[in-house]
Amino acid sequence: MNKKFLKHYMETNPEGTAQTYIFLVDNQDIALNIVISGYQAICLVQEDDGYYFSADSFIEEMRSIQFTGSCQSAYHYVAACTVKWMNDKLQTFFKDAGLDGKAGWQLFKEKEYLGKLDNQKEVEKLLEQYILRFERDPREEPELSRFHLFDAKGNVKGVRDMEMVDYLVENVQFFVVGITPYYYEHRKAERFVFHHPYIAFVMMFIGIPLFTLMAVAASTTVLILPIAWILGWL
Repeated sequence: MNKKFLKHYMETNPEGTAQTYIFLVDNQDIALNIVISGYQAICLVQEDDGYYFSADSFIEEMRSIQFTGSCQSAYHYVAACTVKWMNDKLQTFFKDAGLDGKAGWQLFKEKEYLGKLDNQKEVEKLLEQYILRFERDPREEPELSRFHLFDAKGNVKGVRDMEMVDYLVENVQFFVVGITPYYYEHRKAERFVFHHPYIAFVMMFIGIPLFTLMAVAASTTVLILPIAWILGWL
């Protein structure tokens, strides 16, 4: 979880799916529990102390080993710090570098209790559920606990609205025109959009609105004509 851990990760091809995820956190105790649970973790501190990376020194190190034959691109990088600006900086770097960065701010937000060794099993379950978000067969039911807020004792105290939104965006096939969402059950439409992007663009942003406008005009005409005829306006 310190600099030596990153060096080892970058020199080693991950052996299994779970080992392809590196969790970047800003709590040393939580990082230790992640490693004990059999997952990869790097602890980032506010200022590089020679033993642990800061967000800036981590990014500098990652840039320095790009295109050097490392295993950098074999991993998924989960920005799971409790500080927003650190997550944002990491995500920006991963995007610019062409690496797979994932948002994980909700994992340990207001969950300092997960740094206790007594809660190591809960950390293990939490990370397993997180990874299943991306590795699970989409036909399977989602793990509902990801949508819950928990108190210090692990009891449900609320709902994660944005987590539900993220799940819908990741797993439900739909698109939005204006403020109206359109859902399609099969992937045929998705394949069509992929292979014919220009036609799809015209259909979504010109065809569908034009059809809607024509339908409204036709409906209005059907309603108004009888009234106009009765009142002698025609």
